[in-house]
Amino acid sequence: MWLLTLLRGLFMSVLLVIGIVLALLAAINPVGTYALNTWGKAFNLQVESLDIRWFAGSFDLYGVRLGAVEHPLVSEKLSLRWRWDTLQDQHFWLQAHWRGVQVPLQLNADKTQITQIGGWTPIQWQQKLAQSLPEPLWQQLQAPSPTPEQAPSNLWALDASRDWPWRISLSSLHLQDIQLSFAQAYPDLALHKLEISQLRSAYPEIASPVHLDLAWYQADTQLGRVQLEAQIQPLLASLPVQGQVHLQAQALNAWGLPVSAKTQVNLQQAFHLVQKSQSWQVATQGQIGTQALALQIPEDVAVALQDLRWQGKVALDWPLDPQTNAPKINTQGKLQLADLSLQLAQQKHQLDQLTLAGDLQLASFTDPQLNYQGKVQLTGLQAQLEQQKHQLKDFALEGKVQVASLASPILDYQGQFQLSGLNSPYVQVDQLRWQGQSGWKTAHQAWSMQADLGLQNIQVPLSAQAYIQVQDVQLKQIHTTPESSTLAALQIANITGKNTPEPLALESLSLRELDLGAVLQTPKITLAGVQVGAFNLGRADKAFYLAGLEVGQVAIDLAKSQAAIGTVHLLESRQSLSWTQTNQLEPWQSRITLWQQALQPTDPAPPAEKSPAPSAPWEWFVESIAIQQPQYISLRDLNLQRPEYTQISLQKMRIDDLGMPHAQASPWLVEGILDEQTPFKVQGQVTLTPELRWQTGVRLQDLALSSFDAYSRHYAGINLASGQLQLTLDAQQDTQGIRGNTKLQLYHLDANPISDQAAQKINRLLSMPLGLVISVLEDSDGEIALDIPFDFQAGKTKVGLEDALLLVTRKAAQQAALYYLRNSLQPYTGLITLGQLALEGAEYLTQVKLDPLTFPPAQVGLNDRQQDYLTKIVKMLNDRPSLHFSYCADAGSEEVQALENPQTRAPLLAAYPQLAQITQAEELAASLQKIRQRLVREFLLAANIENQRLALCSPASQMPEQSQVRMGIVQ
Repeated sequence: MWLLTLLRGLFMSVLLVIGIVLALLAAINPVGTYALNTWGKAFNLQVESLDIRWFAGSFDLYGVRLGAVEHPLVSEKLSLRWRWDTLQDQHFWLQAHWRGVQVPLQLNADKTQITQIGGWTPIQWQQKLAQSLPEPLWQQLQAPSPTPEQAPSNLWALDASRDWPWRISLSSLHLQDIQLSFAQAYPDLALHKLEISQLRSAYPEIASPVHLDLAWYQADTQLGRVQLEAQIQPLLASLPVQGQVHLQAQALNAWGLPVSAKTQVNLQQAFHLVQKSQSWQVATQGQIGTQALALQIPEDVAVALQDLRWQGKVALDWPLDPQTNAPKINTQGKLQLADLSLQLAQQKHQLDQLTLAGDLQLASFTDPQLNYQGKVQLTGLQAQLEQQKHQLKDFALEGKVQVASLASPILDYQGQFQLSGLNSPYVQVDQLRWQGQSGWKTAHQAWSMQADLGLQNIQVPLSAQAYIQVQDVQLKQIHTTPESSTLAALQIANITGKNTPEPLALESLSLRELDLGAVLQTPKITLAGVQVGAFNLGRADKAFYLAGLEVGQVAIDLAKSQAAIGTVHLLESRQSLSWTQTNQLEPWQSRITLWQQALQPTDPAPPAEKSPAPSAPWEWFVESIAIQQPQYISLRDLNLQRPEYTQISLQKMRIDDLGMPHAQASPWLVEGILDEQTPFKVQGQVTLTPELRWQTGVRLQDLALSSFDAYSRHYAGINLASGQLQLTLDAQQDTQGIRGNTKLQLYHLDANPISDQAAQKINRLLSMPLGLVISVLEDSDGEIALDIPFDFQAGKTKVGLEDALLLVTRKAAQQAALYYLRNSLQPYTGLITLGQLALEGAEYLTQVKLDPLTFPPAQVGLNDRQQDYLTKIVKMLNDRPSLHFSYCADAGSEEVQALENPQTRAPLLAAYPQLAQITQAEELAASLQKIRQRLVREFLLAANIENQRLALCSPASQMPEQSQVRMGIVQ
């Protein structure tokens, strides 16, 4: 059995040599290149000449030397014969001339039992092989045969987990001037040169050079030539190849088409071949690049490709029996194509760039099943069809595509694609966007699609000069099947006819909830609503103008020729109303101008900031006013803009139920955006009477003050860091004018001057810092509320802003006195912790509290710290003779409780024996406070402070926790 195994291995080794040669010779049209591994130590293969008759089933080698360098196997002639009709049963005939002995062998891999070959018994063959094979290899062949469970499933690959001592090592392979003849329909091949040297798997880091020069002829005329210069590295399970291929062919008749080609291929690939139980697996990884490819098929068809690059992985799973299992291909990588030119007859097509990046799976070749997931990007496509030129600037697709069968196609796509710059004689589209999923089944005539679609700037030519332009089209939630087709919304921004026989202009078109029913049959159409904007058709002398159209609940049955429409609102007018009006903002101008001149910063503002000019007028523009019945007014796209500065965009303005003479209140609403970032909403009521009475309430709620920061900087020199604004306006209009009241409420205002110079100007105008003004105006909840009356009459304008500022100034004057006093106490402000206003009778008395003197329970006398503190107060009183000093002592609850203990009383009674008669703790504590008041007074008098500058203050309304002497400065 081992000899049979040996002979089979020898036979398969010969097939390996043949396979290597065939694979290299098939490089001109490679359908697969295999990386092979085998056993053995260093051996040489030398073939003097070769004769292949492929279709005749004949392969002859002459002068074959194979084996160890010292003991090679030499055969004068090695012949292999086969029959194509029995090849699938593994029938081969091998005839060798070895040392003058002809050795015929017929081998059936499944049934053959060999007892004698060429007159030699297996024992004689064993002796001959022992003399020719290397000793280590012979010992390995002598090893017991593995069991079926242990035997490798692949005869060509090694088990990488075992430490195999033998690797492939080929010193050199040289074939030269070999002629290959095929059938008459195919040209003859001439292998001018094939060289492989230093092929050693034990040293995979050393690359082995390969040189191939192959040409093909037809009747002694060279039709083409392939030259390969490459390097390979024989790893255990793969065969990396890196090099260049030069192809130049005048004709290729393999498919009956005369083709001329010329190109250069740069390749860097690693090939891997594994034999499984039911299939072969071929994998390759690396990159291939083709440059300057030119094909001529035939004379009137030309293909030119400047650059083609592929980088990634390809895996081929080829079954041993293709009838039972379908081949599979998996690819993962990136394909780039640049500057493709295709000329068919007189028409030329061009493509600048094509990129595919993703995963591709092909399950079968006879009836392909294809899955692709990735990206496709196309740039610069130009096609000429029937003398018409079509252009596409960009196309990008991303998603997942599945094709189940080509015989009966089933297509599924999920993802998104976008194209731009489509230009053809039929339509021009600047941009198209599609996102969703779709499916298609031809066998059942079924399809489905769920997607959103958007198009921008579409032009449909009507003639050489006339066309229709559509600016923006949006289709939302498209859902279509053979049974139904629905559309949630269709929106068209603008449709305009250019150079049309009749002028055409459609401002907007909107459809909601469109249902077409079964589209393969006579459809039933239902529509929830239609809205059409301003529509104008025709010249001025016979124009048809429609200000607007609203249609609701439309149902159309084409089979019964019936139509039902729920409601129709027709807004018709013969003219549109627009005007431009300027208005100088005079109210508050005197006060604002005064403040601006005083607070205008000397340094110019940064260019990026927008600051309103003091006298720039407002421009008012109303695009259109549509009137429907006498009770409804709607204004669209009202924009108020101060040139280069403030911009107010009104998104909605509505007045309902406006009519006379009932004089009923009509609600109105305005919504908009200030300077493209601050939304606001204003609503109120208006009463339309013969006197045009206007009573309304306006509320601007929760506006961020930081939105007005640029204007505050310009007008007042103030940064508005944060805060919220709420404005309430009550107005009434009569024949004399408009009067009313405005309530301004600010919450949590945080503001500061933009510079020291601005702060000085604010202090000079307000007589106090800005932060102090804010603290004066804010209540306990951090809110500032101002009531500002106004009165607009003919020739007279009065706004109560000055009165409101006066009230603020009066309130702030009290605090100004405190501010002045605090300044006068410099540098003694460290003694001050809190300032307050005290009102006595009709006079304002300003008092500044100083930090109190605190005493622990039963303390006797003044300690050093307290005396140092009083020394600082004495120095301040000596420096400011106009100041007075107030003081009073308060007993603390902590001390009262401590005096209940006799041990705590002992030191106190020892110092002041007159207190021994007092038994109650509270009375004892009160007497102790009088002693402390006297100690403070005596300390100040001893420091030469006049008695008339000292005064007792009122006792505290509540008992503090700790006993203390409260002190203050009074002016």
